[in-house]
Amino acid sequence: ASSGALILTTGVAGTSVVSASLYASDSEQTKRFGMVHDENACIGCTACTEACREVNKVPEGVTRLKIHRSEPIGEFPDVEYQFTR
Repeated sequence: ASSGALILTTGVAGTSVVSASLYASDSEQTKRFGMVHDENACIGCTACTEACREVNKVPEGVTRLKIHRSEPIGEFPDVEYQFTR
């Protein structure tokens, strides 16, 4: 099974809350970023893992995001895998 979350808000109040939460304080104006991905569309290419590593300046061979591949589902030649985080 897959897991994940996507939170969307609409309207002026929702926009104000989201805008305020993007900054640590008015004086710092530090932006924070996140990544949204659809695990149902995952093909196991690990591009999201590599992008996370590069953006966060994580050393080669270390990762903050791990993609798990399921055991084979089906029989050859119709084998599929599921990928989860």
